Amino acid sequence: MKLIEAKEKDIPLIRDLAKRSWESAYVGIISNEQINYMLGEMYSQDEISKHMKNPNYHYYLIFDENNDSFEGFIGYEHG
Repeated sequence: MKLIEAKEKDIPLIRDLAKRSWESAYVGIISNEQINYMLGEMYSQDEISKHMKNPNYHYYLIFDENNDSFEGFIGYEHG
């Protein structure tokens, strides 16, 4: 596994990874409507883009070299 700094062009991938993650983790715990609402609030194109313009906020993609696939992401703010 390796971490790759995400760029603006990676926003669709981040959104897809978030959707897969939320649907896997929260199905049966909260409604699909609530999952979709949270994804829209937290992982919209505009929201992620706004984060990426903030110098204190960072996104990294988690890349699995063995499977040649992206498996997740990390987003955090510091400062």
